Amino acid sequence: MKEIKEESSAVVTTEKGVIVLPTHEQAQVSIQKGADERAAFRKLILEQLDKGKHYGFPHGCEVNLDDNGDIIQFSRGKRIIVPKEQWQAKPSLYRDGAMKIKDIFASIGFSLRPEFERSMPQAGLYISVCHLVGVDDGKIYGEGQGVFKAGTKSMDDNGASQMADKRAFVAACRWTYPCVSELFTQDMEDGKIPTGAPDRNEPLVTDQSANIGEGFSSLLQDWVDESIEPYSPLDGHTITNDEIKNVRCQITMWCGENPPETPDDAVAYLKENAEVLPHEDADGHIVGVRFAQKDC
Repeated sequence: MKEIKEESSAVVTTEKGVIVLPTHEQAQVSIQKGADERAAFRKLILEQLDKGKHYGFPHGCEVNLDDNGDIIQFSRGKRIIVPKEQWQAKPSLYRDGAMKIKDIFASIGFSLRPEFERSMPQAGLYISVCHLVGVDDGKIYGEGQGVFKAGTKSMDDNGASQMADKRAFVAACRWTYPCVSELFTQDMEDGKIPTGAPDRNEPLVTDQSANIGEGFSSLLQDWVDESIEPYSPLDGHTITNDEIKNVRCQITMWCGENPPETPDDAVAYLKENAEVLPHEDADGHIVGVRFAQKDC
């Protein structure tokens, strides 16, 4: 008997008619069909989004890989290797990326609009819930929550409210649209330990860098003051403890096993090999300074 299997179908068409497949074979067909659809969605999303504009790894959260493709992490000055089979870091989805994803799915007939519910349970603490609602039927298809406190990242109340909305909208897109949460995380720059990067919130405690202590902050501040253009948004910026900890981590990472051992040597190394740049968050707001190697 000649059998012809229809693609992604639970039936077999034969010369004698249509036969329904056994239950376990129907399940296999259904699983394969779902896998094919998810692969198509992932391909569609990644082809339409631009890395660095719609998604990426914010400064301080970059993923460092060794020659085998395993993730290199730093914690308290120690180098840790995380095998790619154990964990792979996902980039952060930015607001513009979430907007783009909403438009992509609208173009193929799944059109949703964001609606927000906002509350402030205590002064300066903004909570936003974003509902993604069907344009045609008014049905809620998904939601996400965002929280932001005024004063964080030097944000005033208006900025904090907008940040809460942004976080809620990105979260709603990640959990509503197919495959988006598989591809992206969000707000990783606010995590205690950035993915794949030296810990921004803990100073290095190693034999090589332990001597970069007294006097380093003031020398670093002098260099930052010299590097910033007068009347620029960063003119008069006072470096923060996090920025000092960041650059200490960077010096050790850049220099490997032989970082400078004194404050003067450390700042001299920075002047020769690095530059001071504005540190922007995912929405383009200048929130401080960052340090980058000149040849990067």
